[in-house]
Amino acid sequence: MNALFVGQDRQWMRATAAVAMVFLVAACTHQPQDRFQGYVEGEFVYVASPLAGQLETLSVQRGQQVKIGQPLFALDETAEKAAREQIKAALVLSEAELARQEKLFRSGVAASQDLDRARSTRDQDKKRLDQTDWSFEQKKQAAPQSGLVYDTLFRQVLIEASRAARRPFRVLEWEGESPDHPQLLAVPETHYLKCAVLQAL
Repeated sequence: MNALFVGQDRQWMRATAAVAMVFLVAACTHQPQDRFQGYVEGEFVYVASPLAGQLETLSVQRGQQVKIGQPLFALDETAEKAAREQIKAALVLSEAELARQEKLFRSGVAASQDLDRARSTRDQDKKRLDQTDWSFEQKKQAAPQSGLVYDTLFRQVLIEASRAARRPFRVLEWEGESPDHPQLLAVPETHYLKCAVLQAL
């Protein structure tokens, strides 16, 4: 019986030693270093329309990840649309007048001054249309690069809207998240809701 126990003990010790060797070999293998400690610095990119206007659509919120070209906000385009349609109509008329003056000039009826005047009017209408198209495009802003929306500058949007309306506004109340959604100072994404109750003066 003693010989049997001694043989079993030796087998158990060999098995234990083999398992230990497996763990030692696994511990000695080189693991890829795909994680590093440190911090990353980022640069703020402020996006705003060079033109004033009433905020029509706000497509992002604080803490949201955006990709390059993703729409951020849009301002009211009513005035720009009306101006563009008016200038388009004027351009159609000036092009027709230029074509008529060219035809008359070739037949010897019209003077060169009339032809130059018609061409100048057409060129001015083209420039006005290009300027209006540029203004129309500036009413919608997209992300110039991928990144994190740190803030939507909600207060600045209200100020610009007040200037566009040419009326002062008084802040009656600021609202945010409900009490069951507390804001954490270290987590800006928790401040995702903004509401202002204003009074026009």
